[in-house]
Order: sequence, then C-alpha cells, then structure tokens
Amino acid sequence: MPDIMAMSGASLIEVGTTNRTRASDYEAAIRPEETAALLKVHTSNFKIMGFTEEVALDELVKLGRKRHLPVFYDLGSGSFLPLTPLGIQGEPSVHECLKTGVDILCFSGDKLFGAPQAGILLGRKKLIEKIKTHPL
Repeated sequence: MPDIMAMSGASLIEVGTTNRTRASDYEAAIRPEETAALLKVHTSNFKIMGFTEEVALDELVKLGRKRHLPVFYDLGSGSFLPLTPLGIQGEPSVHECLKTGVDILCFSGDKLFGAPQAGILLGRKKLIEKIKTHPL
C-alpha cells in the first residue's frame, strides 16, 4: 500500500497503533486543506490477539460523512458469502462492507476466484469514474 500511495503522489498518514486504533485517531489526523480520503485496510492474512481495538467500518463511514471525506476500504481477499457458518470468525463479506455505505471497496479477484492477477473496485460511480482516468 505505501508504494502505491507514493506512486500516486499521495501522502499516507498512518493513524493509531499496531494494536489499537480509534475513530479519534483518524479525526486527529485530518488536515482540512490536505486530507482527501480516509483509508482502512483489513488485516486479511494475520490477526492481532489480546488487548486490541479497531475502528468499525460503519463508524469510519460516519466520520467520513461528518468531515465530507470519502472512505476507502481495502478488504484484502474479499468474500461474497458469510464465512461464519464455516467456523471462520471476523471476516466481513463484500455485501456487509457495502451495507456500511463505504465509498470505495477494493478486494483481490485473483485470490477470491483463483483467477489471474485482478483487483476489483466497487463503490460510488463518481469516484470509480475518477479512478478509471488513472488507476493510481
């Protein structure tokens, strides 16, 4: 993610700590003339156990609306079906994420479908159109 952000010309400001991030951490990092979006990245291939806290996606969306900023969520592998019935806890589905009102949701098509390298973007048409002009 940091390499992609650098190639795009954007600055990535990390908020919170490894094991604890709150909505107030995001809000404190917002610079009205500089902040273009809020980004959350799902920990899709590891888990932090113990004393942890993270901002729920719907809470981040509320903050984005309050501050007039789009919210981007990188879901990682993504799943179209709930995994809880299979005994896998804490893995949000694409549908669950979209229900939060997130502005842009991205996930990996190659991992999800066993396909060639592919990234999938879902979200607000206005933002998708802007992204289509240049992927970075």
